[in-house]
Amino acid sequence: MKLFRYIYIVLFTLFSNLALAQGYSTEMPPEPEELLNSPISLDDICSEVKIVEWRDSGAIGSKPTTQNIARLKSYCKETMDAFAGFVIGRGYKITKHGKLHTSVCLLPDTTSPRDLNDTYYRFSTRDKSYDEHGHVYEILGYFQRYYNHVYVINTVPTRYKVVFMHELFHAASYYYGIYAQHTQPSQEELLAQDFTASLGYGR
Repeated sequence: MKLFRYIYIVLFTLFSNLALAQGYSTEMPPEPEELLNSPISLDDICSEVKIVEWRDSGAIGSKPTTQNIARLKSYCKETMDAFAGFVIGRGYKITKHGKLHTSVCLLPDTTSPRDLNDTYYRFSTRDKSYDEHGHVYEILGYFQRYYNHVYVINTVPTRYKVVFMHELFHAASYYYGIYAQHTQPSQEELLAQDFTASLGYGR
């Protein structure tokens, strides 16, 4: 595994230089040309959750249609309606009040440059998990605390609602001070899994 990671670092350096030469940004937040002309604000309790990037994959389920936006609004509302009761019930204290503020990027889940599983350019600095063969595990969603951005697969229908709600939980956990109360890093991921399971959507 150490040898693989050394090779990965060498390859990453090479690909990073190539990325710069080809114009691919290695910055995680969306580039100006990737941003929506107007962010999409979700409703009511989620009105400060802004979709700032939405790149579809061609299929209707990945497009910013009225129906898909309505779905995201309902997923966010369900998440935030349940959030406080869940974390308080687990013994945590909410240390900040008001509406959740976070930015959402909906991306294709491929490894192409700037997509969700691009580990050479856009997400080269993201924490990664490896399988027994040294391959990076594919992800469907990710919350980056430093930039306060949720990055999630662009397929909106019900099959992936659990991914969106899981990552929103991480954003809310950080925003409302729950994350800071953990004594072990693993607690955050387990808590998010327990949250979606408590809503009946699995882990």
